[in-house]
Amino acid sequence: MNIATEKLKDQRQGKGWTQQHLSDISGLSLRTIQRAETAGNVSNETLNALSAVFEVERSYWQVDSFSKKEKQEILQKGWRITLQSMALAQVIALLMVWLFVGSINGLWLKILLPAWLLVGLCFFVVRFTSYQHNLNSYQAFKAIRDKFSQR
Repeated sequence: MNIATEKLKDQRQGKGWTQQHLSDISGLSLRTIQRAETAGNVSNETLNALSAVFEVERSYWQVDSFSKKEKQEILQKGWRITLQSMALAQVIALLMVWLFVGSINGLWLKILLPAWLLVGLCFFVVRFTSYQHNLNSYQAFKAIRDKFSQR
């Protein structure tokens, strides 16, 4: 079974243990610990021993399907798609009003223009916050939301 080597190293180093110390308390050979930290390929017995020593579930050691960079790219694409969808929905609403009513009166413009401005402002604030604090868009939105919810 393949395990996340970073998690094993982080757990061991977090406790201040050497590979030899982990080997001693787990009952595994030093070579097994070294192989687990470099290759990540372990047997069920090794996985059980590591889970018992660190007091975690076996599923904890599973390899994440996406790297941090891939997760960040997915979140950024999701935000971009969300904002574009909102803008497209506004345009479609405007066209439907024009199609069924025959004209776009001042009331609809007074409603739609502020909505567009609000969407644009939200996008600008999130992007500026993410750039300023070196965050991805989701983290920036969460930080902004947390800041407003504290008030």
